[in-house]
Amino acid sequence: MAKQLTRPGTIAHFVGWTSALRAPACAGGVRATRKVMMKKSSIVLLSTVLTACAGGTIGGLLPAPKILDGKLDGRKYTSPDGELTVIAPASEERGEWTYTVVKEHSEQHADQNSRFVSFKTPYDSHFYSVEIVKFLNEEELNYETFSLVKNDNLSRVISSTEERWGSKVEKLVESDLNCENKKSYSYSIYKQHITSYPPNFDKYFLISQSYEGNTIAIVTSELNFDLRNTNIPEEEIKKLNYIKHNEFSCSVEFGA
Repeated sequence: MAKQLTRPGTIAHFVGWTSALRAPACAGGVRATRKVMMKKSSIVLLSTVLTACAGGTIGGLLPAPKILDGKLDGRKYTSPDGELTVIAPASEERGEWTYTVVKEHSEQHADQNSRFVSFKTPYDSHFYSVEIVKFLNEEELNYETFSLVKNDNLSRVISSTEERWGSKVEKLVESDLNCENKKSYSYSIYKQHITSYPPNFDKYFLISQSYEGNTIAIVTSELNFDLRNTNIPEEEIKKLNYIKHNEFSCSVEFGA
């Protein structure tokens, strides 16, 4: 079960990518841990690289093949090693799941193992991903070390998307997500107005992060709204009412 992410003695209010950093084995307590946590990961920003590049259709609205090393049981994905399971954020309505593209990636290093799976849904051009990074030969994460990784992940997401699209990112919300199954995640929401790519559109990043033992999970919903169409009201997103992200995050199983 993912650990509570609030500091002892505080009360969290809940409703509901990027990769963790490579952290070689070290000694010397928090000071040494802080230093290694600031190292970059070879899989960093894989979600940013893939997002908005993979379509939910192939040559038009055709069923998207789901050729994976992992296993799909209906909409439930399980990684080959069983370290990650998640329910795809796509329904059976209008054939959404049939036309959803699923991609996975993994990397193994001397100090960490990383697993990543993404879902590109049709009709709405949204992109969803989960990445887990398991640190090897490393002490278990605590609130402080998790916060270092989390904040650096967010900084790199912002930097990457600003460089890619040429516009600034606005932070809308920093909150938390408590699931009915007692899991707990951070919940960060960002907005980017894109004018460098026709048609103009608004991009929202909903990023939830958590940890268990020496494993961190990063769950991202990237929402892309064409300004010509009717979108979900921003106030609903800011109120953490985008149910698909909340359910997606809460369905993730990882760690020991």
